[in-house]
Amino acid sequence: MKNYFSKEKAFKILLTYWSAHEEIQVEHGVWLKANSKAMQVKKGQLLYRAGEKQQNIYFVCEGLLAKQQLEYRTGKRSLKTVARPLQALFTTNHSKSSTPTDVDIIALRNSTVIQIPYKNVQLARYEDKGIENLVDLLFNKKKRQIDKLLDIHRISDNAERYRNFRNNFPDLFRLLTQKEQSELLAISLRTIQRIKRSL
Repeated sequence: MKNYFSKEKAFKILLTYWSAHEEIQVEHGVWLKANSKAMQVKKGQLLYRAGEKQQNIYFVCEGLLAKQQLEYRTGKRSLKTVARPLQALFTTNHSKSSTPTDVDIIALRNSTVIQIPYKNVQLARYEDKGIENLVDLLFNKKKRQIDKLLDIHRISDNAERYRNFRNNFPDLFRLLTQKEQSELLAISLRTIQRIKRSL
């Protein structure tokens, strides 16, 4: 059966997540629907190209997004971070920055996302602390993931790096293909396949 896209369902997912972390009012839902865009994206679709001047937050309701970097000469891809449902990716280093990131944002799966422009957040964040809290919540959640991934990348032994990833990110271990794990962990696909046989 075909899954039909529902903007209301997408907004409900974000509002439910938001309300789990602080008390929100009806006005927050009104603000969200008026100042963001719920949309479907297809697997492989670029939401942001490295260096673009767009300033948006992409919240994942369903599916999987990633920040990717392509090697100029070979086209080889590396994944820098992955956003599963209830996580978000930013097109700059943080929501108060105007410096664009040097990586793309791509959909790894068919996904439902909510795009929140920075300018709309900035207009409201000083009048409503709850909106600023939501942005900080999403940013800090993503930062914790990135910091843990950086720690994993510092492990020189491939097998130990892979086991550490499996133990610290069981959700991503389950959601990502072996090729995507290879691109995220900088371990060859053949090595990952060999390591998995020994686990």
